[in-house]
Amino acid sequence: MGARQRLLSAALTAFIAGAMIVVSGRLELAPELIVPLATIAGTGALIVTLGPARGGLIALLLMSSLNRYTAEIAGVSLKPEHIAVPLVALALLPRLPALVRQLRLVDLLLLAWLAWSVVGGLLNAPDPADSTKLWAMLLLVACPYFIATTTVRTAGRLFTIVDAWMLIGLAVGLFGIATHLLYAWDINLGVQINPVTADPTIPSTFRESNLFGSAMMMLALTAIGMLALGYRRQRLALVMAVVGFVGLQVSFTRTAWGAFVVGLLVLAALLVVLSVRGAYRVTPEQLRPAGIAAGCALLLTAVVWLPVGDASIRADRADTVAANATREARVEATMTAGSSAVTATLPPLLEGTPTAFAVPTPSPENPDIVGRVGSIADTSDSSLRIRLEFAKQALRDWRAHPVVGLGIGSFGQTYTTTSFDRAWLSNTFVRTLHDSGLVGLGLFLAPLALLAISGLRLTDRLTGDLDRLALALGVAVVGMFVAFQATEGFQLAWYWAVLGLYAAAVRLAHERRGRAA
Repeated sequence: MGARQRLLSAALTAFIAGAMIVVSGRLELAPELIVPLATIAGTGALIVTLGPARGGLIALLLMSSLNRYTAEIAGVSLKPEHIAVPLVALALLPRLPALVRQLRLVDLLLLAWLAWSVVGGLLNAPDPADSTKLWAMLLLVACPYFIATTTVRTAGRLFTIVDAWMLIGLAVGLFGIATHLLYAWDINLGVQINPVTADPTIPSTFRESNLFGSAMMMLALTAIGMLALGYRRQRLALVMAVVGFVGLQVSFTRTAWGAFVVGLLVLAALLVVLSVRGAYRVTPEQLRPAGIAAGCALLLTAVVWLPVGDASIRADRADTVAANATREARVEATMTAGSSAVTATLPPLLEGTPTAFAVPTPSPENPDIVGRVGSIADTSDSSLRIRLEFAKQALRDWRAHPVVGLGIGSFGQTYTTTSFDRAWLSNTFVRTLHDSGLVGLGLFLAPLALLAISGLRLTDRLTGDLDRLALALGVAVVGMFVAFQATEGFQLAWYWAVLGLYAAAVRLAHERRGRAA
């Protein structure tokens, strides 16, 4: 079988496996059987077709993009990525000694952080067993980073993996856009209703709309960076920039929107630095693809939002207000009866373990994108206020164990939300400090700083596509960490894999420069 046939076979296999998982999860057609079987079949076929390194990493990217769908097996909720990671690791096991030799200081520091993160849970978590289980799941989802940095050792493999990542993202984005459009005609492919604003938001194949928006933001920033820096795959980048931008919008998530703006500013600053240093000069001809992408994106934006005004999905405001009032009344009554410490102001946190409690979902409003965008800077917004309250409480608790922290998942073991679910910490750095203490935060920040410095060192000159790709991915990673100040996704393998691709790209770019010197 030739190279083209292998690629086509791999693409068909990936599409069939992904489609089976989506259909099974959405229609609830025996997901406890189909999700694991499709994951195993798709991952195995990609490994056999493309090899354990290249095929395995593509399989991880695919399966980690389907983290909305789970299989309940023996009381454990398994996502496709939880099944794919051990399969890929098993396929790479014969190469383990060679892969270990590829680890660099950045990788070792991240491994040290992961190892240290278990300590706080064992010593200080209310439920050490649960904390240790969550730590093991973190190890699992972090594996794609290390698989990427140790197996992507040639420019050709990196270009192939990034192309696959963009194509997978393209499929996810198109599915999200289709979900948004079809919802206007009462066809629900899987929307989520924001409990605060009653907006129908789009998660696509991700666990929630914030994470889908962050993924689209990163793909769009990478594609725009490729276009602006003159990367070779201009057509693919152009299409991905448009789909990523529109997918970002329909996700209806402000954190990702804000991160996208910051990413564009970082890219603009990068172009200025490159121009001042004489490393790269942008010409009108080079900006033409970016201009085409911007025009297409604006046109498609208008098309995408027009059908949403269809009266068939416009809910009566009175119904929504009534539903929200009922919800607040029930929650307040339950809290007042269950705890004398709870006041009538509906605090966002309750002490105690999660309990089964039916909270009514508000009736969906017609999406108000103008109002949603206008609320980005509204510090009185209840969603933002809740996040800030959670962070403040986490910092207060952290002071009891500042060195080692309180352990992964300990915040949710101590507190519940007003929906009586586990409380969560949405800020990456606050969560890291709370869970693993000062030592853990230092071990986490050190490799990130090293990666940032390595990326900045590439701005002295652009020597080829490796440099361009590394800088474009770097802009996306900056956007990711901005988004993760309000909605963190490091509990999912997708974001670890992208961080690994950036680290591999920077490493390869410097190695090529070293050989050229």
